[in-house]
Amino acid sequence: MSSRPMSIAAPTSSRGYGSFLMLLLSDRDAFYAEVAESDGLGPKLRLSSLTLLLLCAMYGAAAGAYAGPVQALSAAIKLPLLFFGTLAICFPAFFVIQVFVGSQLKLAQVLTLVLGALALTAMLLVAVVPVTVFFLLTGANYDGAEGLAGIRIAGGLAVVQDPATAEVATMPAAAIRRMPPDVILPLADIGALLLALGRPS
Repeated sequence: MSSRPMSIAAPTSSRGYGSFLMLLLSDRDAFYAEVAESDGLGPKLRLSSLTLLLLCAMYGAAAGAYAGPVQALSAAIKLPLLFFGTLAICFPAFFVIQVFVGSQLKLAQVLTLVLGALALTAMLLVAVVPVTVFFLLTGANYDGAEGLAGIRIAGGLAVVQDPATAEVATMPAAAIRRMPPDVILPLADIGALLLALGRPS
């Protein structure tokens, strides 16, 4: 009689962070089964929260980088707060509803599942960070600068906001570098110029 060695899954508490991510990505049925058995809820909660915090911050920084380092830092802080804030607001109602519909899962189990789902969402977001960074580095402000240059070449009047007065200085600066405009003005003065141009001579 031949016998095969049995594979025994490592307890959740002994898994590393990489193993947790792979479990969440590629074996969600096993993740759910462990949660249903209350296996390692504490580590799962901690690792899911850590994943949500770090990956949302990474995506927020990439998404906000178009406006400079201050906006990147702001977005890196705000996006995790948005996810955790939404969880805090919506989770009580969600838990009560799932109890009403007959679920036998306890509060810690439901919280682990929801945090796991949010952590998975954060993984999907961070997966597109390289694409975001690529377009940020290769195409930021390109369309606007080219459009303004096209207006100038066609004989139109090119008006650009003074970068020193702009909330995002890189946009008007890119237009000025592409082709010197006819007029550079603070934002408050551009409106007056447009009104003056619109009046019949």
